[in-house]
Amino acid sequence: MQKVSAKSKSQKKFFVIGNNLAIDFANTATGVDGKETLKSWQDVADFLHAKKLSVGNLNSPKDKSAFVFALKLRTLIRNIIESIVSKKPLKAKDFSALNQYLSKASGFNQFEKQPAGRWHLGWKYDFNLDDDPAVLFYPIIKSLPEFLESDNLDLVRKCANCPLFFYDRSKTHLRQWCSMAVCGNRIKVAAFARRQSKF
Repeated sequence: MQKVSAKSKSQKKFFVIGNNLAIDFANTATGVDGKETLKSWQDVADFLHAKKLSVGNLNSPKDKSAFVFALKLRTLIRNIIESIVSKKPLKAKDFSALNQYLSKASGFNQFEKQPAGRWHLGWKYDFNLDDDPAVLFYPIIKSLPEFLESDNLDLVRKCANCPLFFYDRSKTHLRQWCSMAVCGNRIKVAAFARRQSKF
């Protein structure tokens, strides 16, 4: 097996703007530019590392099953989020698939010391990745039903300027863009230009 490092030279910068692990994982399908960001198993490992999920000792699987599973899981999450954003009923088949994934958890929480003396509650895996790739993604899978239990699903939105999703935690709950740095400035500049053109 080929060893996968926690920080590859090709590590990408993932958008962590969804305010939820599952939403951030769903956003890897498009990015701001609409392009796929998970093109290989290393990209998946890079995402998990960026989200502070323990991937330092993982090997790449013998076959493509873990990578294929990651893409299937992401599709499921995106389907659920799309239903929420479009105010459509959530499908029973999506919940059935989610429950099937939840049943495969194998691991335990562990408090770990991070650089600069900080501490982080992490998830330690107790599995063989080649046996069942679903267990690797348990923190992502678990974050979705925890999120769905909330009464604030109307705060799940799609950016007005790009294909990214986000959970609106602003005080007014009127946020329209994924982040100020990515799209907020563009929307504000465009709105200002429209107002100026009326004079």
